Amino acid sequence: SVTLTIDRFIQETAHREIEKAVALHNARQGSVIVMEVKTGRILAMAKSPGFDLNRYHSYPPFALRNFGFIDSFEPGSTLKIISLAAMLQHRPSVAGNRYRCRGYIDIADVRINCTGEHGTIDMKDVIRHSCNVGIIEAMRGIKKKEFHATLGGFRFGRKTDVELPGESEGIMRPLKKWSGLSKYSIAIGQEISVTSVQLAAAVSAIANGGVYITPSIIESIEEHDGTVVRRFAPLVKGRVLSREISKTVIGMMRGAVERGTGRNAWSPHYCVAGKTGTSQKFVRARGYSDRVLSSFIGVAPCDDPAVCILVVIDDPADKLSGGRIAAPVFGKLIDRVLVRQGVGGPRLKPGKPVTMPAVKAAFDGKTMPDFTGKRLPESLGLLIEMKRAFRTGYVIRGTGRVHAQRPAPGVPLAEGGEVILFFIE
Repeated sequence: SVTLTIDRFIQETAHREIEKAVALHNARQGSVIVMEVKTGRILAMAKSPGFDLNRYHSYPPFALRNFGFIDSFEPGSTLKIISLAAMLQHRPSVAGNRYRCRGYIDIADVRINCTGEHGTIDMKDVIRHSCNVGIIEAMRGIKKKEFHATLGGFRFGRKTDVELPGESEGIMRPLKKWSGLSKYSIAIGQEISVTSVQLAAAVSAIANGGVYITPSIIESIEEHDGTVVRRFAPLVKGRVLSREISKTVIGMMRGAVERGTGRNAWSPHYCVAGKTGTSQKFVRARGYSDRVLSSFIGVAPCDDPAVCILVVIDDPADKLSGGRIAAPVFGKLIDRVLVRQGVGGPRLKPGKPVTMPAVKAAFDGKTMPDFTGKRLPESLGLLIEMKRAFRTGYVIRGTGRVHAQRPAPGVPLAEGGEVILFFIE
């Protein structure tokens, strides 16, 4: 048998949140990847919409693909994190320079617009406001081969070697095929195509202090009697950045969440560092359209990151930015993920005891009982009573004691509804 690195609670939480976001914004699809930055272990890999294995032939091809590993996309402004790393690696003086943004910049005969007119700003504000002009101006001092080398170090244009079939390499053209515009376009996330797992692995490398670790989804392989045949350990590919540069990049990403485009990813309990992205979708034979792919990638806690979460929402009908629709999904996940991982935070302080109204544990014939803390034998008695009264179906997930349930305690029950109990050891 194969034991995965996937955490059932984190997977369920990520799936529920991305499903709600895709429905809310009427998007084509969406995905979430949650990765441990120090091990490369993938804790969740959620996608919406899913499909019924019994009727897979009735779904469109894109719904059957694993978006996080197979589909590649232009990342837009999330790639500015890598551009910043390249600048600090090859021309560290850019961190202290100031740049003038008039709302656009002309490169040769091409005008590239910005997200606004930001005036004279430093590199921290460039990242905070996701300023295209500032990134492009700073990139003038970086040679093409230097930027290409940094991208290659983060393994863009190559498979990550995660243990899943069909992984895409993305698209990063060889240096000899770069035009005079390519360096600037790629710096803001165009003219390059990446997969979700590539982007998550690259940002995880920055978060862990500059070491690239191959993503992994298999924990171990065992015989039928439980004997471990092979145990998978983190596979380190090597250092791609110094600790000092990594720390500087994380600090600027923190500013994007606290005072910039990523404010909706802010957590009341943990320090979050992240970057938004909103890329125009390229339509074959027509060029760039007004359709978008909105994303947010972040790590937490800032001082010693434990996890990286990437949220991608593809082709939302309302065409909202990554800061508006992807960052909130991250914000709803990060606290639950870190608590599940046992990560404490400086803002996690015990409050005063709160007296909660007692919720009747027995079934009152009308509302959902409180199953919290009950084991399966105790729960079955209540479930049978409910089934007799309302013909409810029920789903049991996990083992141990109930730690979550749907519907919530006290919610009126409906005829033919479904009850889900989540158990944890």
